[in-house]
Amino acid sequence: MEQKASDQAQIAIFQAPASFAGQMNMAVRILLLICFLIYLPLEASTQPYRNLVLEGGGIRGIAYAGAIEVLEENRLTDSIEQVAGTSVGALAGCLIALGYDAGEMKSILMELRLQTFNDGRWLFPGGINRFNKQYGWYRGASLETWIGKFIARKTGSEHTSFAQLHKLRQADIRYKELYITATNLSSQKLTVFSYETYPDMEIKTAVRASVSIPLYYGAVFLDKAGRRMDQPLDGVAYDVFVDGGIIANYPLGLFDSIGPNKATLGLKLERRAQIEQGDSRNIAPYPIRHLGDYVGALYNITMETLNRGCSFDAEKGRTIYISTSDINPRVRRISKAQKEKLMDNGREGAVRFLERSQQAR
Repeated sequence: MEQKASDQAQIAIFQAPASFAGQMNMAVRILLLICFLIYLPLEASTQPYRNLVLEGGGIRGIAYAGAIEVLEENRLTDSIEQVAGTSVGALAGCLIALGYDAGEMKSILMELRLQTFNDGRWLFPGGINRFNKQYGWYRGASLETWIGKFIARKTGSEHTSFAQLHKLRQADIRYKELYITATNLSSQKLTVFSYETYPDMEIKTAVRASVSIPLYYGAVFLDKAGRRMDQPLDGVAYDVFVDGGIIANYPLGLFDSIGPNKATLGLKLERRAQIEQGDSRNIAPYPIRHLGDYVGALYNITMETLNRGCSFDAEKGRTIYISTSDINPRVRRISKAQKEKLMDNGREGAVRFLERSQQAR
């Protein structure tokens, strides 16, 4: 009897810790569940960005290098799979898709001299001839050669096509899928160049088409099979392509389906007054004091009115707004100080976006 009591006492002694351990296990499980439920909405709100879209905006696109630098510092570019851009956004997007980092982009853009793209022999008589045959005063060939040089540095060939970039992407995730927009004047529609639509097109040709300022640079001619033509030929059907900014200067909705794609992040150039107003639904006033202001105001309202494909509500939560410091998009020359200012603006815009994103959580 005494032995049985002793055995029961020993069992009780050993069961006490086991019972305590069970209670602890249950408490830990409950705590982990609470943590998971708390963390779940945060995880959902910080899903990685997979698509990057860059707006057109002339020389002011230099600012994108500063924004990309901040995104890289916060590891937000690691998950990017697809890049889309229009005009200068196509040029910057091309560099990103090829694997250039922010530091390399800054070096490239700091050395950029726009006046070197004003090419063509016999400036006045040659310009008139090009105007009549290619619909632009300058050839634009120098610009195409310039971007081809940077394509070759990362791929081994300046003639790399969209299909070849797609193949490189499958082997090395440092490359991104590239989508470039241009305006098809013949069909009066927007065209998206990519490995899905024009697999055999050389990337430099697509960039050249997207940045072809109407009447300034010669247009890009493609036959119905998508092959490049130096100039129109009698009896051959062709399409004429110019600057994508005419129809979709900010193609943020390119990767949307039913609604806004939360995995898309956009970079957009805005006047300082527009950013300070804090609402892109209405265009901020534009003071006019001289002819330059008049031309700037006319350009601004035209582009703002033509390119409102996304509503403000669909745009604001996934757009980094970058101040242009009121620099004209069509300037021919830009100083080193202005370039540095634009890059600083890019950094500031990205930092401001990330801070607001954190506060929204």
